[in-house]
Amino acid sequence: FLPGIPGDPFPPAPPALARAMAHLEEQAGRLRTEAAALLTARRPAEECIQAPGGGQWWRYEATAAWTRGEANCSRLTPVACELLERYESGEVVALRAGYSWVEGASQLRPHHGVTNGQLKIHLGLATPQHPTTGEPCAHLTVAGSRVAWEAGKALLFDDSYEHSVVNECEETRLVFQLVVAHPAVVSHLGR
Repeated sequence: FLPGIPGDPFPPAPPALARAMAHLEEQAGRLRTEAAALLTARRPAEECIQAPGGGQWWRYEATAAWTRGEANCSRLTPVACELLERYESGEVVALRAGYSWVEGASQLRPHHGVTNGQLKIHLGLATPQHPTTGEPCAHLTVAGSRVAWEAGKALLFDDSYEHSVVNECEETRLVFQLVVAHPAVVSHLGR
């Protein structure tokens, strides 16, 4: 926990971060294609925080946790690596990136990130909807506030708050995740 960092489960994006999120939205098609190739090349790492009997969550990290640089980026994710490189310095500092799949009829237990010094951007790549109502059926709850992912739209949240995921549909939910340094940390570093 870093003292003095403003807290908000769904913080407003400062201009530089809003521009980065808009750029990610423009890359949704390329990222969706890359994620599909990952599934055919190898099965992503299975996670263990799904609720007992609550389905499956997989993720694939384009980079090793907390290390940076081209040599550390997966050859299987050139699009994700390109985005990491774009946001390696400046007003938006990317820390890591990857893909997250949540199978249908799955739920992830409430959990939280390791620090308030980072924020997560989720870009909806496959966002299931109820077949009869057309309403979203995959939701993220952060600090008691529930939101749905939208295909091609970026969602910013602070994962240091307790959060959970539910996918009530049969289809898989897929997001691209970009973890960035909290803007207050970047500002403190003088970028």
